[in-house]
Amino acid sequence: MKAKSEFGLEVSVFCARYGLSLKQLAAEAGTPYDSLRAACEGRRAGHVTQAAVRPVMARYEAEARKGRKKGRGI
Repeated sequence: MKAKSEFGLEVSVFCARYGLSLKQLAAEAGTPYDSLRAACEGRRAGHVTQAAVRPVMARYEAEARKGRKKGRGI
């Protein structure tokens, strides 16, 4: 996937960080894979797709923060 939009770059970094594929992220967000891919590549505005995907990304971030221990430099 070529990340052409700012949202696409954000999603690519997120998927790499948490070891998810774009298809897995789309499934968890309840959005079609093609819509997510088009929004990431800048072919579609994707405001509805972004609204569905961002809470899933925030949940992963919150779970990761919760699991970290303070003072370990992680």
